Amino acid sequence: MKNRLFVATRKGAFVLERRMAAKWEVVHSGFLGDNLSIITHDGRDGSVYVAAAHGHFGVKVHRSD
Repeated sequence: MKNRLFVATRKGAFVLERRMAAKWEVVHSGFLGDNLSIITHDGRDGSVYVAAAHGHFGVKVHRSD
């Protein structure tokens, strides 16, 4: 798992993997266009949690299967 990076941005969530010593590649994206405040990986079961800011609805937490 040390060669995987989870990134939350104002434009969505991205998973990057190191392909070579100095090259990272986006291997997955989600929530495109959504403002995300945090993303984290749960090593116990492999789930990924994302906190998305939905404007006046507030922040909602989403979990991957």
